[in-house]
Amino acid sequence: MVDILQTEFKLDIPILMDDFDNPFQKLYKSWPDRAFVLKNKIIKYISQINDDGTRNNWINEICMLDI
Repeated sequence: MVDILQTEFKLDIPILMDDFDNPFQKLYKSWPDRAFVLKNKIIKYISQINDDGTRNNWINEICMLDI
C-alpha cells in the first residue's frame, strides 16, 4: 500500500505504516489523529492532545524543532 501511495502521489519521503496487529498504535496511542516526527529511527516529536480534546498547532511546533 505504501508503494502505491508513493507512486501515485510521487512522494520521495519515507512513509511508515503500522502492520495489521497495530503495535505502533497500541504503544503510542496514535488514534485518531496524532503527528509523529522521526529522525534516524528516533521519535523527535509527538503531538499532544489537550485535556479538552483540542490540539496545538503541529505545523508551527514541528517547524520550531531543531532536527
